[in-house]
Amino acid sequence: MKIGFVVTAHHSDENRSNGGQFIDKFCSTLNEYCHYPFNLYVMDNGSTYELILPENAINIRIDNQIKEGITGAWNNGIYRAYKDGCDLIINCSDDQWFNETINSFIRFIIHYNNFPISGEKLAEDIIYGPLTDGVLPPCTQKSDKPMSGIQIKSCDDWHSTISGFCFAMTKEHYEKYRFETDKYFNQNNKHNGGDGKWGGQEGQFLENSEKGLTGVVVNECWLPHAKERGWPRLVGR
Repeated sequence: MKIGFVVTAHHSDENRSNGGQFIDKFCSTLNEYCHYPFNLYVMDNGSTYELILPENAINIRIDNQIKEGITGAWNNGIYRAYKDGCDLIINCSDDQWFNETINSFIRFIIHYNNFPISGEKLAEDIIYGPLTDGVLPPCTQKSDKPMSGIQIKSCDDWHSTISGFCFAMTKEHYEKYRFETDKYFNQNNKHNGGDGKWGGQEGQFLENSEKGLTGVVVNECWLPHAKERGWPRLVGR
């Protein structure tokens, strides 16, 4: 299984002054702990500083982040990974980092993709997520450590959806649920909160639940997340 990690990064004094530190820690911990071969796609969403990246990073520059927002960067990165033939696409925030449990996350998805849990959704209908300390309650992904088992989430309301900070999909899921050939997220989905450039991603999961999407939280994977919310300053621009 070919794996693609996609991360959207930004470093500027105005919106993400610690963005350079975030992407450095993201890349270094991913390279240190992930035991599976992977492609790493870094979406530089309008940084004013040059991002210092490892040699294995594929740097994709977006000069004007205002045009399509973070949703545009996510769409572009996910599509690039898909176009490159990645079977599993993991979309991430730059302010999260990794530990050994990322391997449990990937291992579970590979197993589920080959052997769906009896009575549950097919693998193509699943969005996967980890546990983390960087979400707000009552989200059931909030935890201070990894646990056992999984959680099935209906994704049909805001409290039952997968958190957008880190989620994974198979290429079959992308092909079934994408909005357009090169876009998974529709900025104008009906749950976009009024500004789909910056706040429409989890709303897409809600909309896609009407077509059969379900979330699976892999409790054995716990990833720290700083939850640095710089992009909301740009909402409405």
